[in-house]
Order: sequence, then C-alpha cells, then structure tokens
Amino acid sequence: MSPPTTRRSAASSVFSSSQLVPTGQITIIRRFIFRNGPFGAVLFVLAATLANHVRRVLVPWLGQFIWWHAIENMKLARSSPHYFVEESLSFTWSEVLFWVCCTVIGCFVLTGIQNGLVSEEGTSSHQKDTSSTPLLALDGEREVALGIHDMLCMAMSLTLMEGYYTQACFSAAYMYALSRLVVYGGAVERAFLWSCISERWLHAVFQCGLVLYWAYVHFLPTARSIARATGAGKPAMGMVHGIIWGGTAYLVRYSNKYFLFLELSDMLVTLGWMALGLVTVLLLKLETVLGWRDAKERDIQVR
Repeated sequence: MSPPTTRRSAASSVFSSSQLVPTGQITIIRRFIFRNGPFGAVLFVLAATLANHVRRVLVPWLGQFIWWHAIENMKLARSSPHYFVEESLSFTWSEVLFWVCCTVIGCFVLTGIQNGLVSEEGTSSHQKDTSSTPLLALDGEREVALGIHDMLCMAMSLTLMEGYYTQACFSAAYMYALSRLVVYGGAVERAFLWSCISERWLHAVFQCGLVLYWAYVHFLPTARSIARATGAGKPAMGMVHGIIWGGTAYLVRYSNKYFLFLELSDMLVTLGWMALGLVTVLLLKLETVLGWRDAKERDIQVR
C-alpha cells in the first residue's frame, strides 16, 4: 500500500464512501462546479448563495412550501397546538394552486439540471476519448450566459432544498400538534379539533394527504438509507441528519434564549450556505489533487 493511495481514499471517502452523494454523481458535480477553475468555483458558490439570499429577502415564499415559516410553525405547535391547527387550516386554494405550479416548475428545472449535467459529462468523456486537443475557450458572451445559467441553477437547487426542509418542519409540527390534542389532550381538546375539522374538512384532508405523502416519499426512504448506511459502518449520513434536526429541535425548545439568533436567521442561513459551498469546493479540489498525485506516482513506479 502506498501513502498516496491512502490519502486519496481519505479524501474521496468524504463524498462516496460516506454515501452522502451517489458515487456516479461526484464527477458530474465536480465538473459542474469547476467549469472555470478553482477561483471560478469560489465565485460561483458565492454568487449562487447571494442570489438565493436575494430571493429569501424579496420573495421568501417563492419555491417554498405553503407553510414556509419552518421554525415559527414548530414553535407555535409546541406552545399552542390549538392555535397552530386553527391557523394551518386557514389557507386558501389559490395558495395551493400557486404552490403546485411552483412545485411542477421546480421538478422540471431539477430534472433539466440533472439531465444537463449527465449529458455534459457524457460529451466531455467522448471528447476526451476521441481527441487529445484541448478544448477551445468559449467566446465571451456564451461564457457569461453559461455562467449565469449555472449560477441560477445552483440558486434554484438551494431554494428546493430549503423547500424540502420547510415541508419536513411543517409535517413534524402537524403530527406533534395532533398528538398533543388527540393522544395527550382531554375531551375539550378533542372537541376543539373536531370543530376545526368539521368547518374545513376538505382542508384537513388535504393537509393529512400532504403529511402522508411526505412520510412515504421523503421520510421513510431517508430513514431506510440512514439505517443501511449506519449498519454498513458509514454513519456520516445519520450524523448530518442528526445535526440538522437536532439543531432545529434545540432552537425550537430554546427559542427565547436565541431570539437574536433567530431574528438574524436569513443572514446566518446565507453564511451557512456559503460555508458549506466553500467546504465542498475545498474537498473536491483536495480529492482531485490527491488523485492526480496518486496517478503520477503510480506512473513513475511503473516506469
């Protein structure tokens, strides 16, 4: 065993061996981020996170779940489940229609991003196999347009991830509030819940359907993936989810203590995305460098 191989394995295990990212997508993500080199990758991450921050400030509801106040919903469900259920049932069907349209558009955009990355990877691999001539640089206008397109795609990806987070928070808050009223509540609480449901029974059915859909499509597959990865001795995925949801529960429980922190949450979320993006760039670059050194030393040993 050679030391370079060990270093390379340590670097690549952050993404592939930990099962945080599917193995087949690591190369595609690296090519997407490092299209214009390491410095361009840093600028790309910063521009995408700033674009997402502008979206959060100007149109925070765009691309998000119907109930997009994640921490506020969980705080309200914990402190006053009666009021949470009553308020959550007060949505309009026009809001639902708008959310459905945004969700469909987001799915098409996400599918387009994935297909574009895969086709680009296939094209690049074909060019490597058929020609040893370096690719010519893109002309200025096309390069700028391609950079803006990539930045908007990354910002949309961040928006969709935040949407999944808010949906998970609402589903957890909804199940917690119902358990407080039905299981741990008395006759008065159950009567109040029945009164709310009878007035807006179609809204209640729609909400229950959303929660069941979230549990079947997102929660159960994620739980199975975490269990399989942990059983295989790869606890990274479980640790990441534990940090995210444990931190969320901690903020909900001690929201009064961290009031200023929650007031600055928009800026802190943006800084968090920036830090995560820059760490990803660093790890991908480290993996590439160590892999290149490993290949070079193997070539020297063969010679």
